[in-house]
Amino acid sequence: MKLLKSMSLLFLLLFFSCGEQADDSSKKSEGTKEADKKEESTEGAFTTLDGNSANLDNLKGKVVLIDFWATWCPPCKAGMPTMQAISKQYEGKDFVMIGVSLDNKPDIAADYVKKNNFTYTFWFGKDKQLIKKRFEFQGIPALFLLDKEGKTVWNHIGFNASDAEGEKAKITAEIDKYLK
Repeated sequence: MKLLKSMSLLFLLLFFSCGEQADDSSKKSEGTKEADKKEESTEGAFTTLDGNSANLDNLKGKVVLIDFWATWCPPCKAGMPTMQAISKQYEGKDFVMIGVSLDNKPDIAADYVKKNNFTYTFWFGKDKQLIKKRFEFQGIPALFLLDKEGKTVWNHIGFNASDAEGEKAKITAEIDKYLK
């Protein structure tokens, strides 16, 4: 009986978490080691879901919110309607929302995106080692906010679906700091 309870608890933990505990990390752009650290290039790390190359360097001059996700991650999927709403909220501004799928194949992500009518930009994480080196995260969903120079200024791991509005408020407050 104890074994059954232990296995059930383990299953629930794995099902509701695709990585680390929710965490906010502000990376200040002045006076910290983060500012001195050169951001690693991600050239070759991403493609569009239909296979064309995609590069973060092409987005300099815009504030970019990247959401690393996968179709096998329930918290990732729970956060996607919030990412859609954020994308709509900042339409017409110097902002880009990118969902980067870490699935094994881009067509898995493309089917999910199409089925759920998500309209923001989606890329596929082709070189996961390079992505992990550049962004240094252990779990998903993982959000990274890049300023207009392409530097990481904020990140957050996890998504609390029971407080989606609170999560959205936290994310948009960070975006607003860099859209000025």
